[in-house]
Amino acid sequence: MMHTRDKTARSFATVLNLMKEYPEFIFMYNQLVLFDCLKQDYLELSTCLLEQVQAGQFEIEGAIWVEPDVNIVSGESLVR
Repeated sequence: MMHTRDKTARSFATVLNLMKEYPEFIFMYNQLVLFDCLKQDYLELSTCLLEQVQAGQFEIEGAIWVEPDVNIVSGESLVR
């Protein structure tokens, strides 16, 4: 899991740099569990992301904790 947490921080740092370079760039993300990890491990980066959420350049979508693999399961199992 630590590799995932580190990769998340690197990915979000890249996104923040792109937002500075391209003000029209808007990024959307949906795995809320990784935001929690980011807040625990990289608080300063997490704060910068929240500022971009408020500025409208970073959008958080989805209403589930971890994005499911929807290629295998049926719609009914996702609902359950």
